[in-house]
Amino acid sequence: MRLLGQSGRLRESAEKSSTPVTPNADLTTVVGTRYYAFFTFPTTERFYLVSGIEWICGTLGGTGLVQAGIDAIDAIPPVITATPLQAVAQRVAYAGANITQRVSVLSRDIFRSGNICGIWLSSDSVSSFRELTAQANQNQRKATAFSAAPPTQDVTAWTASMTRIRLRLYFRGYS
Repeated sequence: MRLLGQSGRLRESAEKSSTPVTPNADLTTVVGTRYYAFFTFPTTERFYLVSGIEWICGTLGGTGLVQAGIDAIDAIPPVITATPLQAVAQRVAYAGANITQRVSVLSRDIFRSGNICGIWLSSDSVSSFRELTAQANQNQRKATAFSAAPPTQDVTAWTASMTRIRLRLYFRGYS
């Protein structure tokens, strides 16, 4: 696959973001659970690099550390249990009630146009995050231990839920 255009130069697009769900409630996290939101990269560019992951801290507040990342998934909703890690952001302290928090992704893969991914968030303590309730009951959680160094592939079974955490993905396209 040739990565450079006709002129031999790589063209970078302006930063874009996914359109997250509009939250209507607070989710109180369970320690040792990954909460997912799913996204398909557009086909307007040849490939993408992720530049950030954003969430909204809930009205109930919280403490501790938050870890976010991106896994490769097979479909929306996912069926296959194995999810290779494609990006991981730095751990950060929970920012406080009603604060929008964003992390820059430090370690990441290149995402091809049309790739499907699962953006996830995990906390090492009970904290609240904004979510959307009354959704279709589908696989969107995994019971995994909180880790500052997530495994390169997670094989934990999916858990269905009717709520979806509010996560936004930031990325730049290249062609």
